[in-house]
Amino acid sequence: MDWWDFIEFVARSFILRIVCSILDVLLFQTFASIAYLFQIFTTIADDLRYIGPDFISIIVELLRYIGLHFISLIVEGVRFHLEVRVADVVASVIFRMFKFLKKRVFAAATDRNSTSFASDSDSASASASASEFGGEYEVFLNYRGIDTGCGFTDFLYTYLVDAGIRTFRYDDELRVGGEIGPELLKSIEVSKISISIFSKNYASSEWCLHELAQMVECQRTMGQKIFPIFFDVEPSDVRHQSGSYEEAFRQHKKRFDKKTVQGWKDALREVGKLKGWELKQTNGRQGQLISMVVSKVLFELKNNYMVVTDSLVEVDHHVEKMDFEENTKKLKRSPSFRTAQNTSSTPSASASASGGKCDVFLSFRGEDTSKDFTDFLYKRLGDAGIRPFRNEDDLEDIGPKSLKAIQESKISIPIFSKNYASSYCCLRELSQMVECHRTTGQKILPIYYNINRSDVRRQEGSYEKAFLLHDNLFDEKIVQGWKEALTEVANLKGWHLKKETFGHQEKLVKMVVEKALLELKKNYMITTDNLVGIDHHVKQMRGLLNVDSDDVSIVGIHGMSGIGKTTIAKVIYNQLYEHFDHCGFLADVREMSQHHMGLVNLKNQLISTILKRKCPNIANVEEGINIFKDTVCGKKVLIVLDDVDRKSQFDYLVGKHHWFSPGSRIIVTTRDTGILDGLEVESRYEPPLMERGHSLQLFCKHAFRRESPPEDYDILSRSVVSTIRGLPLALEIIGSFLLGKGKVVWKDTLMKLEEIPVENVQEKLIISYKALNDEQKQIFLDIACLFTGKDKTNPFYMWDDCNFYPTNGIDVLDLRSLVKIGEDNMLWMHDQLRDLGRELVRKENSKEVWERSRLWHHEEALDIIKRHMRTEMVEALCLDKRLESGDPYFTNEDFKQLPNLRFLHVDNADLAGDFNHLLSKLRWLHWHGCPGNIKPINFYLINLVILDLSYSKITDDWDTWSQLKVAKRLKVLDLSYCVHLTRTPNFSTFATLERLILEGCENLVQIDPSIEYLINLRVLNISNSGVKSFADAIGNLPELPELELTLGCFNPQWEISRNIGGLSSSPASALGGEYEVFLSYRGKDTRYGFTDYLYNDLVNVGIRTFRDDDDDLHVGEEIGPEHQKVIQESRISIPIFSRGYAFSKCCLFELAQMVECLRTMGHKIFPIFYDVKPFDVQHQEGTYKEAFCQHEKHFDEKTIQGWKEALRVVGQLNGFELETETNGNEGELVKMVVSKVLFELKKNYMVVTDNLVGIDHHFEEMMRLLHVDCNDVLIVGIHGMDGIGKTTIAKVVYNELSERFECCSFLSNVQEILQREGIVNLQNKFLSKILNQKCFNMANVDEGIKRIKEMLSRKKVLIVLDDVDKEFQFDMLAIKREWFGLGSRIIVTTRNKEVLNVLKVDETYEPPSMELDQSLKLFSKHAFKRDFPPKGYVIVSLKVVSIVGGLPLALEIIGSFLFYQERAIWEETLMRLKKTSSQTVQKRLEYLANL
Repeated sequence: MDWWDFIEFVARSFILRIVCSILDVLLFQTFASIAYLFQIFTTIADDLRYIGPDFISIIVELLRYIGLHFISLIVEGVRFHLEVRVADVVASVIFRMFKFLKKRVFAAATDRNSTSFASDSDSASASASASEFGGEYEVFLNYRGIDTGCGFTDFLYTYLVDAGIRTFRYDDELRVGGEIGPELLKSIEVSKISISIFSKNYASSEWCLHELAQMVECQRTMGQKIFPIFFDVEPSDVRHQSGSYEEAFRQHKKRFDKKTVQGWKDALREVGKLKGWELKQTNGRQGQLISMVVSKVLFELKNNYMVVTDSLVEVDHHVEKMDFEENTKKLKRSPSFRTAQNTSSTPSASASASGGKCDVFLSFRGEDTSKDFTDFLYKRLGDAGIRPFRNEDDLEDIGPKSLKAIQESKISIPIFSKNYASSYCCLRELSQMVECHRTTGQKILPIYYNINRSDVRRQEGSYEKAFLLHDNLFDEKIVQGWKEALTEVANLKGWHLKKETFGHQEKLVKMVVEKALLELKKNYMITTDNLVGIDHHVKQMRGLLNVDSDDVSIVGIHGMSGIGKTTIAKVIYNQLYEHFDHCGFLADVREMSQHHMGLVNLKNQLISTILKRKCPNIANVEEGINIFKDTVCGKKVLIVLDDVDRKSQFDYLVGKHHWFSPGSRIIVTTRDTGILDGLEVESRYEPPLMERGHSLQLFCKHAFRRESPPEDYDILSRSVVSTIRGLPLALEIIGSFLLGKGKVVWKDTLMKLEEIPVENVQEKLIISYKALNDEQKQIFLDIACLFTGKDKTNPFYMWDDCNFYPTNGIDVLDLRSLVKIGEDNMLWMHDQLRDLGRELVRKENSKEVWERSRLWHHEEALDIIKRHMRTEMVEALCLDKRLESGDPYFTNEDFKQLPNLRFLHVDNADLAGDFNHLLSKLRWLHWHGCPGNIKPINFYLINLVILDLSYSKITDDWDTWSQLKVAKRLKVLDLSYCVHLTRTPNFSTFATLERLILEGCENLVQIDPSIEYLINLRVLNISNSGVKSFADAIGNLPELPELELTLGCFNPQWEISRNIGGLSSSPASALGGEYEVFLSYRGKDTRYGFTDYLYNDLVNVGIRTFRDDDDDLHVGEEIGPEHQKVIQESRISIPIFSRGYAFSKCCLFELAQMVECLRTMGHKIFPIFYDVKPFDVQHQEGTYKEAFCQHEKHFDEKTIQGWKEALRVVGQLNGFELETETNGNEGELVKMVVSKVLFELKKNYMVVTDNLVGIDHHFEEMMRLLHVDCNDVLIVGIHGMDGIGKTTIAKVVYNELSERFECCSFLSNVQEILQREGIVNLQNKFLSKILNQKCFNMANVDEGIKRIKEMLSRKKVLIVLDDVDKEFQFDMLAIKREWFGLGSRIIVTTRNKEVLNVLKVDETYEPPSMELDQSLKLFSKHAFKRDFPPKGYVIVSLKVVSIVGGLPLALEIIGSFLFYQERAIWEETLMRLKKTSSQTVQKRLEYLANL
């Protein structure tokens, strides 16, 4: 390399940077976020890829070398309206620099296979995709996301990956201009097999078609295999582009050239002829189809890979030499491995078919879920070693086989779907489950598939309709039993598909399987998904354990922390537990034994695990030994003690060899080999450090989410792995830390690792800790010192109140493998990391304990308390009076010197003294065992967020309740097992409370009525309490749609209150409210189109509108009393007459009720004639005549005549006809209806566009100028050029403030009305609007002024005069400050600022032009119906926006014009716009309007 040339290049680039910086300072001002700039540039870079591979390679190399700072200057040049000529010059210079750079630097670097320079941010932004695209895939999935992405494709992808097949899927879908990029092209080309999943909407995605064309090209040129799956379409529809494919291509022809469209058709025709699979081949069973596809792919790839559990990724190299049959037997013996399923068999077929014992019973409605979700769940349960049962026949009765299966099962899983309640077989199964739940303690885990829990609990929606039928067919007692069963099960904790996993079925299945494993006590220990090289350790341990021997033996696993001892023990445990009568795994023995009664609690846990039930609490060590001895006597057991550090722990927890039956095995893991010497273990195993290949694989799984490094990171990866020296924990932590980082960070990390001695593990781990921000460090240290093994819920509340941003913080810690969220929401941390965190706290001051932030040992905390030494360092303190026999009191003096305490754990102790101004920063008080007779004075914890008084002796009249009322920020109140409470405290001051726990308060009989003030309540747990009436417990709660209620032992005889707002968001709960508008319509005709739009627009303008989603009633039924009440309460009824309206008996009953209200109460009826003529409605012609021919067979003549009369009356009323009123434009008709309703209801609401951008800033400025709390009469003016948004701003402000005034009026287009209609009409319109009534026409201007003055005198008014251009317009409307009441506000919009000066307004506001990011967003909303341009359109969009400027009206016009236009139209429009750049705003707007 010529270094002089290189230096010359650097100098030139440096000079260019200086020039650009000067331009930046002189010409532009920086007012946009850097993040947004990066977003724009990233997408620009993607666009430029289409120019050609040479050009993009140059861009990438420049990006890597110069860095984002220089690039951001270039982008800012474009952002702030840099002249195109200058931009072209700069681009030309940069292009020459690219060529020079590529030639002189990077070509040479590539030849040496060395790493190139890259900025951290650049690599970070690309890592997620580049690392994935860079790998070689075996299978490419081509599918339409909206059709199958969250269901079938999700499962197929997971099964392929589980089988060891490297599979690519791309979740992002482009809507406009979506061409296939080079990365995606590469993924298709390197794949050996492509799978196209043809669904109904497949052909409407040009993205899918681009991919398909490329797949066909690869098939022709490279022999790539293509396997089509016809999901819900016929192969003939794909081949011939018929059905939905025909409609899709009709649209494509309008947007794409003939050659492209023909290429897509040829590709579809060719692939449609290939041999593949149709879903109907498996009778719709998606799970069976997936098994067939995976088997075929494995065969084609010649990939002899057994499908194993998520936990094991790849076996050791020596496993490949094992005999295939022996390996299969080994895999099938263990539920921790998933055996590959034959397409002709199903998991646990014996359980289903033969009636043999099963673990889990699945109750489901076959037509809803049997062929997809239930099928997948069934297979996954079987894969995990669980024996599931399902009724294959979907019968309408429960037979002896199903009955026996329910009784034998330990868990029942009802899958609630829309039609579940219509099957009395399902309901009988559910009743039997509930019976088993009550009598044998069987677990019920409900799943809400496509139904709300409230509908199940209260039998509403489709469930209500089902029970209307059941009421006529079955005995009342049976039906009531079914209802009680539904209510009871719906109050149990379960899963909601949309809420838990956002519709992703595979994720939900995984959650259910893990929960089932846990509940079944299958003793299955869940391990990480990224195990590597585990088989070698398993083979060694199985040899040492020698499970065929009848000896009682102890095997020890020893080694340094982080070597993988616990993981090896878990895997062995998962493989062997079925060989033993009883099993138990005790984790973290060292840590748990340090707590008060720690060993006793561990013994209790071990006995409970072995017995598979909760045993009585052990009082002391001796009792624990005796109970354990009796429990294990004569039993063959497998016990694992994890992380033992003292012999006494083993002696107490396990005892003597002779207590156990022959064949028992005890596994002990420890860091200290000396412990094993004292235990006289028969065998021991020390896991070696990982070999280089496995180390690299494990590291890459965390650093790149793949098994090998990308080519340009290969050398760096191997160097990092070499310095870590095969320690699994360090490989995981460092790999997770480097995920998404650029090479600068990689090299810096490598340098740090090289400086750390090999044996110093913690120094290597601390690299990841130091990269955290301050808030994340605080969370990490809190978990390490205080919350390992604890539920994350309460810590989240504290962290959130301390502004630690816990959601993001935990995500970062989890991503970097520093913390994991385990089962049941528990925070988990590796013991090495926990020790690291605690050591960091100790190092805050190694000598002075009081200078540390967290004190978790009682002895250290007590020492600080008793010294009375002031320290501002201590933030968390743990005290437990059970650990000493001295004075049980802590006084105010003990806490006086701790001003920054935010967490206080003080158990079984009294607090005494005056606490005034103490503990002011305390967020969490954990006070278990609080005495009931203590009396701290001035115990005002104003910042308290969590109050945990569990297991306390407090009573109803506890004096401290009154002092705690100052805790206005309290979010959690835990009173569980406070057995002396008979009623709860008053909650009226705890308005922010979100969690109220009353579990186990066995003497609690009354919940204070003030619970109705808890408007933010999210969790209420009253399980196992003394509350007798469900209605009394929460009947006063307000509407709380997110409330999670836990009842525990539910009493079916409890009252179920219909007034519990928090448990329902259904239409029935809303029926009791007061509505203003009632919508009557036939759901099948207009529900998902016109009616939906109308309903939403009415609600959006503040009109309380009722609609009923039930399409029809049963023959002979009338609408219920609730329905009648809603019609009677509504002031306006709107029947939407469609072709099928008269076929609905429900609609006709509603219409008759409306007419009755019209006659007796003067209600308004506004008919809408959607796709029928008023004549047909009035005279029952056409489809209405056909409908009545049917009705006459089922209904009496009086009913029929009433319906006809109602149709005749309403058909004569003035209404809206879609064709004649708006020429078929539904949007325009909706606007007309909304305006009419607003006028009738006298609602002051101005309709604004849905595409507002950047309005918040304008609104805040106007609110500041209006001083709404001031009693003066103020006039505020808004001035600026045409199209800047003055009227829109005024409308938004008006809508926000109108309800605060007695009278309001928004007079639009004052100047135009004056010119067209004159002053008198303007006055009349003004007065009509402000009084919401039609006024008599004034004879002349003076009379108008007089009338306005009389009507508005001394009233508090809000008046907006829009587009005023002369002072006299203001005077003619009698706008005089002294005439209006205090607090009145007048807003004037005008183009002419001089008008405001003459009017002597109090404040003026001139809206500035929109910033570029806002301009681009507004333009995109109209041009693309999204917030940002798609790839391929970013640069041209920026050019358009730069020329148009930040004028909202112009952006809207040009964006709407370009919507769905071809690229040629865009280019032509851009050229025209350049010619208008020198013209006035008015001329440019005229030009745009002409477009």
